[in-house]
Order: sequence, then C-alpha cells, then structure tokens
Amino acid sequence: MEVERDIREYRFNLDAFILEIYDASLSRKWSRVLEQCLSLFSANNAFLLLHDAVNKEFVSVKMKTTEVLSDASLRHYREHFHQDPLYLQSKNMEEGSIFTTCEQTRIDWRKYPDYHERILAPLKAEKTKAALVLKDSRYEAFFGVCRSKAAPDFTPLDDVYFKKIVPHLVRASRYFRDQENCKTTRSIAQGIFDNQAPPFLVCNRQLKIQASNASAQVFLQDSQNCHDINGYLALSPARYLYQLLRAMDNCIQEISSNADKTHSFIIDERREAMTVLTVAILNTYADTQGAQTCFVLSFSVKQQPDWKVLSATFLLTKQEQLIAQLLYKEVTYQGIAHTLSLDEEAVTSLVRSLYIKMGTPHRRDFLELIADLPIQTA
Repeated sequence: MEVERDIREYRFNLDAFILEIYDASLSRKWSRVLEQCLSLFSANNAFLLLHDAVNKEFVSVKMKTTEVLSDASLRHYREHFHQDPLYLQSKNMEEGSIFTTCEQTRIDWRKYPDYHERILAPLKAEKTKAALVLKDSRYEAFFGVCRSKAAPDFTPLDDVYFKKIVPHLVRASRYFRDQENCKTTRSIAQGIFDNQAPPFLVCNRQLKIQASNASAQVFLQDSQNCHDINGYLALSPARYLYQLLRAMDNCIQEISSNADKTHSFIIDERREAMTVLTVAILNTYADTQGAQTCFVLSFSVKQQPDWKVLSATFLLTKQEQLIAQLLYKEVTYQGIAHTLSLDEEAVTSLVRSLYIKMGTPHRRDFLELIADLPIQTA
C-alpha cells in the first residue's frame, strides 16, 4: 500500500515498512523505522520506549527527531517519566490501546506547568499520538509520534495509518522485549541470546519461507509436525496444513475490516504440553501487481496445567473449566461460541465472569495464573 502525503507528494510503501518493523525487532536497529514515522506522520519526534514497571527504569529508549534536543530535557524526562500525564493515563489501558492529546478529552497542560516548561516545550512534543504496544506483569512499551504546539492536529488519515501499524508494533515489541532483556543480562556470544527469542517466521500463501529467526530454525529441526523442506514449510498430519491455509485465508478476508486479527490453533497436543501456531498477516493488502501476501507465523510451546487443580481452587463449573481451557489454547471468542453453541455476546459475558471469579482483571493476568499451575502428569 502506498500513501501520498500532502503537497510534498511523499510516497510511502506501508507493506515494506511493516516488514521493516519486524526486522528492527530482531536487529534492535529502530532508527530507520522511526525515521520513516517522522515522514509518514509529519512529526518532529518519534519514539519507542521499553520500560521496566517493577523496577521503574528504562530498559531501552529509541528516539528519532528533526530537532536539536537538549540533554537536560531528555534527562529530566527520564527522571520524571512516571509523572508524564500520558503515562498516567495509560495505566488503566489494555495492550494495543491508542491515546492522543489531540482529542476532545485532551490533556490540559496548564495543569502541569513545570512538566510543560522543562520537557514538552523543549522537545516540541505538545501534540502526541501514542500507543501502549506492550504490557505484561513487568514490562511496558510505548510507541509514539509528536508535533509541536504550532503544528496542525493529527488528521483522520493519520489515525488510519497509526491503527494499521500498531498491531504489528505490538507483536514486534514482544520480540524487542525479549531481545533487550536478554541483551542486558547476557555475558556471552550474540548467537546464544538470538536462540532465546520466540520462534517465528515469515512465509507466503504457498508456504515459501521468506525469513526466520534462529529459534524458528531450531524449532523446525526438532518438531515432529513442522519442517523446512527445501525452503518451504511443511506440516503434518494434513489437518494442520488445512488449518493453516484456512487461517491465512481468514486473515486476508479480514483486511477490509481493518481488524488485524491473529488466528491460533494447536499443532501438537500432548498430555504434558502443546504447541500453538499463531498466524498474522504481514502485508496490509494483497497486491494485484505481483507482490505476494505474506504472513508472520509464531510458535509457542505451553505446558498443560492440571485442570482439576484449577477447578478445585476456584470452584469452577464444568462450563467455566472448558472456557478456561479454550482461552488457554488461544481459541477466539467466535471459536468458543461455536464450541458451546452460544453467541459471542454470551461468551464475552461468561469470560468476564470467569476473570472476576479467578481474580484476573485481564487476559494476560489469566494466562500468567494458568501458567503457574501444577503441570499435568501422566
């Protein structure tokens, strides 16, 4: 997808840009991605911050700017990050949420004169559009672009493209988190921490592998169900291949709705563990001029918890235990509704009640609690 911006006639290849996001998550070289964000959003600052919320310190700060920034302002920002009104606003938000100072509910910076004078004005960041692209029990990451007070507000077109890239930044930020976290603790060669990243690869609809990380290469060598055969992904038995192709087709069909959904299914389920394959579209649309639609495939191995212990601990009904199992297998609400012969609205209500009963306010908290349960044994 090419974007034309204003009278500068700036042409932007959104598909290629999204691929660069994933490249940056592996290489940790975000400079080009942020530089392109400056052009796409006519911004004077673009940033990606990875923050350790437990220890209240930055793990990584990536920033690109068209301005000459004061070291004192940057240092003051790092030291007073937890007083940032936008950061405080994000505390009750879910991963993937977008927030901006250019809405009717915009922040009145006059209530924060010191923050405005010492940080926003020197950084020319009075107008900011940002997204919470990572949120787990310890880490949080923020992506954003800034304009000065004198610049125009962000437009509806800016909103469209921001929403297009945020889901990809959410996925890439998880790789970025793992890479940065390993980088800060490792004391040995680069190759070792490369292998600790989650296995993922990029392939087209014909399953030709375009790119993969080291973990994926090891995974494909060891897996009984997934293999790299002459540069093509092979799955067995055939039902897994059918599920993968169907997931890819569903991703393509959902492009027009701007849903940017992922589709997950089990490719190996045993008593002690299971492997979940998650499919997400990489291109923003299928190019009719020859470019092939590509997909990001990620693999995660999950231990099988003892569901009897879960039910006994939280006094779950049989239906609630089944819903918990389906959620753990990353089945969508639509899939759960089909399994239980209910509508999606009823499933949403049942899931919300389950979270309350288990004391887990969000899906991520629920999954972390399940992961801490005793492992099912033979």
